[in-house]
Amino acid sequence: MQRFQRLLAGLPENAGAVQVTCRLRRDPRGLVLLTGELHADVVMTCQRCLDAVTIPVAADMSLFLLPDEELAERLDESEDYVVYDEGHCDLLAVLEDELILALPLVPRHDDCEPAVVLAEPETDVPVAQKENPFLVLAGLKRQDTDSE
Repeated sequence: MQRFQRLLAGLPENAGAVQVTCRLRRDPRGLVLLTGELHADVVMTCQRCLDAVTIPVAADMSLFLLPDEELAERLDESEDYVVYDEGHCDLLAVLEDELILALPLVPRHDDCEPAVVLAEPETDVPVAQKENPFLVLAGLKRQDTDSE
């Protein structure tokens, strides 16, 4: 886990390990395809109680490794790719990107109490009744009918 500094930058603890299984092969078009699975237990801050929570993170990846951007035209829109420079691909950076994308947006325990006690709902306070402005008109109408 120590090698993934961008991942660790937002985490309260940097303990743990990452299990990686990767496979390289060529697809029928002759393009290099990197597939694999990543698993890690990441300690994050619970957004409900603000204590540490261990989150199991799993990511499946399927990326084409391309020497130049022009080869991307041969891929479908649903296929992901990485363009490597000068014959080298930073595999650790690719794996770290996949782990970061797999992190939950709102980490939290399954069952915990909020760190801040929410305000109790106020008891029913009697609301002063506003006088209906049309009651005056009703009174005038009654006076007109009485005078007839």
